[in-house]
Amino acid sequence: MSKPQRRLERLASHILRLPRQIPKTGLAGRARADVRIAILAAGKLSSGPWTTETKKRRRGGFKHFHSITTRWKDNDIYGHVNNVVYYSFFDSAINAYLIKHGGLDPWKKTSAVGFCVESKCTYYAPIRYPEQLEVGIRVTSIGRSSVRYELGIFKAASGSNVSQDELSVAVGYFVHVFVDSDNGRPTSIPTKLLDAVKKISSSASSG
Repeated sequence: MSKPQRRLERLASHILRLPRQIPKTGLAGRARADVRIAILAAGKLSSGPWTTETKKRRRGGFKHFHSITTRWKDNDIYGHVNNVVYYSFFDSAINAYLIKHGGLDPWKKTSAVGFCVESKCTYYAPIRYPEQLEVGIRVTSIGRSSVRYELGIFKAASGSNVSQDELSVAVGYFVHVFVDSDNGRPTSIPTKLLDAVKKISSSASSG
């Protein structure tokens, strides 16, 4: 490990202990949170586990992007978008894709409906209102009745200056299980929806 990396490791170690030393509310709490997130966002503190994690955050690893504008009410008392809002970004991005490309009609009764049974989000850097975002989507697993999506939240790229190595400010996953709309039991994914999710599978070829 190089000297700069060792210095960054020591700095991170000190800052990550700050919650026990600084109040959790007010401006001090907000500063503490932002500094902690900035250190985590560096992604270069050490070799090893950061390598796989960083790869998952790359813009170039996602198959489809959905644009989202943050709203006034998304900000919390600390001045950045509250953690629970990220889950609504995931939900909106996935369903917008399925409506446009998979024929999903949320207002029409169908034989099968998709329920979220599991989701998770890991945060690396804060976002605030007003900001333009892009949610990257890829599908990592398709079963008979289930789909697992991975998602990354990026600050919207300006013009043509889009780096495929840009890292997301947050990453997460979301699992859909499709159930029979009458009896609530797992059922096969409808054909058109299945075709749509296959197109954004991580194993699908680009272009």
